[in-house]
Amino acid sequence: MNKGDYVELHCHSAFSLGDGATSPEALASRAAELGYTHLALTDHDDLGGAVRFSRACQAAGISPLLGAEITLWDGSHLTLIVENWDGWKNVCALLTASRTESPRGSPALDLDALAGRAGGLVALSGCPHGRLPSLLRQERHAEARAWAGSLGDIFGERFHLELWDHRTHQEASLCADLLDLARETGTPWTVTHDVHYAGASGRAVHDLLTCIRRETTLDEAHRRGWLRPSAEWCLQAPAEMARRWRSAPEGIRRTRDIAERCAGFRLTDAPPVHPRFRLPAGWASADAMLESLSRVGLRERLPEASARHWRQLEHELSIIRGMEMADHFLVVWDICRFAREHRILCQGRGSAANSLVCYALRVTAVDPVANDLLFERFLSPERPEPPDIDVDFAALDDRERVLQYVYDTYGRGHAAMVCTHVEYRGRSAIRDAVRVLGLPVATADFLAKRVDGYASARTAAEWLEMAEGKALRAVGLDPAGPKARALVKLVAGLDGLPRHRGIHSGGFVLSGTPLGECVPIEPASMPNRTVIQWDKDDCADLGVPKFDLLGLGMLKLLGRCMDLVRDGRGVEVDIGRLPMDDPAVYAQIGAADTIGLFQIESRAQANFLPRLRPTCFYDVVISVGAIRPGPMLGGQVKEMLARRRGEVPTEYPHPDLEAVLGRTHGLALFQEQLMRCAIVVSGCSAGEADRLRRAMSRKRSRDEMHAATQSIREGMAARGVAEEAAEKVLGWLEACASYTFPESHAISFALLAYASAWLRLYYPAEYLCAILNAQPMGFYPVSTLIHDARQHGVDVRPIDLAASAWDCTLEESAAVRECVSAEVTESAEVRECVSAEVDGSRARDSAGARAHSRTDALTHSRTSPAVRVGLRYVRGLGTVTGRRLKAELERGAFTSVADVVERFDSEHGLRALAAAGAFRSWIPGGPRQALWAVLGELRARRSGGPLAPVAPSRTRLPELAPAERTLMAHHVTGFDVDGHPMRHLRDYLRGLGVAELGALRGDDRRHGERVTAAGLVIVRQRPGTARGFVFVGLEDETGRLDVIITPKLYEKEREIINGNGILAVRGRLGKEDGVVNLKAETFFPLRLDEATAVVRSHDYH
Repeated sequence: MNKGDYVELHCHSAFSLGDGATSPEALASRAAELGYTHLALTDHDDLGGAVRFSRACQAAGISPLLGAEITLWDGSHLTLIVENWDGWKNVCALLTASRTESPRGSPALDLDALAGRAGGLVALSGCPHGRLPSLLRQERHAEARAWAGSLGDIFGERFHLELWDHRTHQEASLCADLLDLARETGTPWTVTHDVHYAGASGRAVHDLLTCIRRETTLDEAHRRGWLRPSAEWCLQAPAEMARRWRSAPEGIRRTRDIAERCAGFRLTDAPPVHPRFRLPAGWASADAMLESLSRVGLRERLPEASARHWRQLEHELSIIRGMEMADHFLVVWDICRFAREHRILCQGRGSAANSLVCYALRVTAVDPVANDLLFERFLSPERPEPPDIDVDFAALDDRERVLQYVYDTYGRGHAAMVCTHVEYRGRSAIRDAVRVLGLPVATADFLAKRVDGYASARTAAEWLEMAEGKALRAVGLDPAGPKARALVKLVAGLDGLPRHRGIHSGGFVLSGTPLGECVPIEPASMPNRTVIQWDKDDCADLGVPKFDLLGLGMLKLLGRCMDLVRDGRGVEVDIGRLPMDDPAVYAQIGAADTIGLFQIESRAQANFLPRLRPTCFYDVVISVGAIRPGPMLGGQVKEMLARRRGEVPTEYPHPDLEAVLGRTHGLALFQEQLMRCAIVVSGCSAGEADRLRRAMSRKRSRDEMHAATQSIREGMAARGVAEEAAEKVLGWLEACASYTFPESHAISFALLAYASAWLRLYYPAEYLCAILNAQPMGFYPVSTLIHDARQHGVDVRPIDLAASAWDCTLEESAAVRECVSAEVTESAEVRECVSAEVDGSRARDSAGARAHSRTDALTHSRTSPAVRVGLRYVRGLGTVTGRRLKAELERGAFTSVADVVERFDSEHGLRALAAAGAFRSWIPGGPRQALWAVLGELRARRSGGPLAPVAPSRTRLPELAPAERTLMAHHVTGFDVDGHPMRHLRDYLRGLGVAELGALRGDDRRHGERVTAAGLVIVRQRPGTARGFVFVGLEDETGRLDVIITPKLYEKEREIINGNGILAVRGRLGKEDGVVNLKAETFFPLRLDEATAVVRSHDYH
């Protein structure tokens, strides 16, 4: 026997969710270190790690063997290894059946299902939890022989008994019985080691996962015998396995025989998975239907389409025909057709916007010819990959209708969503590790809340040890003690491991053949949805096309806003036909008056837009594309602004590139620009240019880079470009490639950004009502949206059972309403309602008035409706009680307190409504008085007393002070429509020398001046591109301010910054190019315990 004969045929990775403690990559790496030539991955009822494992093994020089340990009807296990493509189809089908035909989370198969799908599979009798070992352990030998015979009948000579040696007496006895059975029945046997982690150090993490799965502590698991007795269940060296089985070498040799039998199967050579569009009667082919729809669609969208448009359309159709991709386009066309027929807003984005066919099919909203976009960025015969078509749909219920249409049209056997593997992050790792160690829940809460939301588990473990274990000491743990050391070790050990399986945001895989034979399908966590066991990266690795049917809250908002405008004003707004040269819109955007707008409301955009000073639509495109990690890290944003303002000269890497780069001042912000540059300087094809872009933007081998650049070099040489100049251009292109963004995507999103700005400018009440009903979405909390709308003249009315529906609604308002709220006393002028920060003269006097002119806007604003806040914003109702209340509202409006109590007799719910002021029309005196009266009515009803109308109580309770009312409103709804909480603290803050935030924008304030400011925290953000800097958005009754915090200061003041809803900060004022911020030097807490407890910010760190 050769010591290298052994092949491990039974390995679990972390995709045996809760029972494997090592990633597939780590298993492959460890196997290579130990000298394995083959290795099998057999996760519990799962092939989610198969693609990653295959890639890792091939990179390590190991032949990957794939399979699964399936669960049978009685809970026992059976190991299956794939021999060929029939075997792969069968194991996928078996796992699909076990997942979809059993209760979720409890997969199981019966013998008939196994018998029908046994071809191409090698079967092993399983680990000690297999049915055969279990029967032998119970001394049911006759049944064991019968079961071995049944499996032999199903699999023939491909069935083997499975033996193991983990140095335990129980296993030794079982193995002896298994060997006796093999001799009695003539069944071949083999050896495995039932691996659950790569190295012995993985035992602690496996014990942790076992406890998490069983919802118990380590101590309890030890007492109950649920943990394995040693670290033996790790991957052993082939020589060690040969030594252990030296008395029975045939078991070792047989592992090699099985491995060589199965080694011919390669998942990475999988046949393509393609959708098949169901052609209506009368169409000869998908190509014919697509060509007809495209030509008709182009005539409808562009009645005066140019010859260039028609040439481009024929060019694209020719490529689609040659690549046999017509079905892909028809599938997306059909889905978008369904959405439009059901008044569901949708819009394609990403590289699909480079396609005129997609534009003609009404999948995208961007004319790629007019915008000089390149189809080959989307689809190229030189890149034999399926097109990546992303479509946004109005979120929530509307998109769900679209998703269910896809399931119904193509069948659940041919359609499923892509999954996500939700990995352990810092907070979840801390919580699970603390619970398993038996530490108090308060310890988990304290530690987890102080870890950044996106921190990895490893980062969290490092943080626990920082500052000599300061955080551990704060919860009473000795950093050097066993509990603390175990906690740090376990948290770090969970890093990168999948915690559970989720649903991709919108990726669908459609297959003309049964999808469940290509990859296992299982029920998703959401009703009526299924997912495949692969994520988007797995699909990309294998070339499996996915259709991204994404939910976009902004489309839902825009649709609702247009409905409100149509229903309330009789005006039909079409966001596809808006005037794109409206100066008032650009003035609003340039002033960073963008709260609630799509893609341009963030802190980074608020700093960029006043410097950009947009005056046309392409400036919005630049804004959407520039505020991305790549351009910002590459320094291109600052350079472009400097060139735009004339502070530095605009230079081009080659004179011929001015036509391509002129609008971005000599810089390539977009991928299509990079491709166009290559075409201009070298005369290469668009496909070659895309090949260059892809080679430069990814980590490629030297040979790939050379192949991609050689034709460009040759083209430049043929055009007379000197070698030195050619190398300069190539170097510039490569530098640009690392940060460029798809221009087609930026234009698609810029269209929505402009539409949101236009609607908010001219229909502010309708826009606010729509955005409140579309929550959660966007960058800012609801309180900021309402405060901003009030500053723009919108009349926002509080929750009131006599007037409120479940959602927010519109009501008639006064004919004329001043725009500035009463609390902003420093302004002597009443601003026009067009915009809080837009210059009124520009908005009123600009030329080019059209159907929705500036004059119309002023008229609309002066007769603008009021927004009534809906009952959906009463926080204390809870999900179940809220549904009950919503159902009652759908039956009819409430007419009195008695009516409310009779139809909605939930004491918990009534308390929440009273606290929210919902009885204000019927019970004067505030929340206390309402609670007193309503509970009295409820008790009278429950005691059988009369249900007479509630009269003013003889007991008059003292009303809340104004500050108390505001704080209670924030506590129970998240906002106060009557005013800002900070106004009640103004006298106190003024005594501390704290400036109003709005005043910091005044001309009397100088750049670099040291000031003290305070406000509600509305946003905390720690972008990955900011080198550890943290940004906090503060708001008071006069304005907003961004605070910049260095990494060092953040670590020093972390608890104050993260633990308080109101912050006071001293620092240096920054005032440049219309942008105002504060560079923090120190923070100090305010004695406002009651206030800070109710404020909820939006945190992104």
